[in-house]
Parts: sequence; structure tokens; C-alpha cells
Amino acid sequence: MFSQKAPFADGETSTQQEPCPEPVRSRGRRAPIIELEDVTKVYPGGHMALDRVSLSIGRGEFVFLVGPTGCGKSTLIKTLIRELDPTGGAVRIAGRDIATMPDKKIPQLRRNIGTVFQDFKLLPTGPSTTTSPTRCR
Repeated sequence: MFSQKAPFADGETSTQQEPCPEPVRSRGRRAPIIELEDVTKVYPGGHMALDRVSLSIGRGEFVFLVGPTGCGKSTLIKTLIRELDPTGGAVRIAGRDIATMPDKKIPQLRRNIGTVFQDFKLLPTGPSTTTSPTRCR
């Protein structure tokens, strides 16, 4: 699995309300906004999709998850939004283990995590979008 990170400019100004403070780790470091610790996912039949994956993503980071077919990209994303439960390990969002989150809170969790799956169509397809150039003024 490969990841590529780039800073994300959030454009926040001093007039906006500050978000709730993040949990603070020892030595004053902020806890990651997304953290996976030794996450494993084994599907029925024994197929291991994730094998002790550990990952942390800080506030404001923009992450691409890329890799070959079948390496566990979609499984990892689905564990972040609790569409799938990991077989082992912990998934924490803003310092909270999402395994302990009540089911009624999951839609709220999903609204706060932006994900785009590989098969999601962002643009319409067909001849009208590819055959003629568009002139913008």
C-alpha cells in the first residue's frame, strides 16, 4: 500500500469559531485526527485484506491511498467509516475508538470524513462530455 501526502490549506481566519481542541499526546504533540493501530481484517474464507496496518494522519493533511488491485485500499477506507469492522487492532478518529461508537452516531462520523471510492463517478460519462470542446468566457 502506498500513500502520498500534501499539505491542505484550510483558509481558516481568526473570525471563524475554533474547533474543539484535539486530544494532546505527551510532550505537547497533537494526536492524529485519524489513527490506525495494528489493524487487521480477515474476510470469511481466510483472505487477509489488512495485516497489522498502522497509520496516522494529522489535521489538515490530504492523503491519497494508491496501490495495485486487491491490496486492501477499499477495505482500509471502509474500516475508517465503520462500514467494515476490523478483525483486530484499533481505529481512532479524533482520538476516539470508533469501535465503541454507538451505531446511531455512525452517519455523523461518515459525514465528517470525506472519501471518494475508486468506482465512484464524479463526472457524467458519454459522448456529450468528450466530443466537442467548450469555450469559456
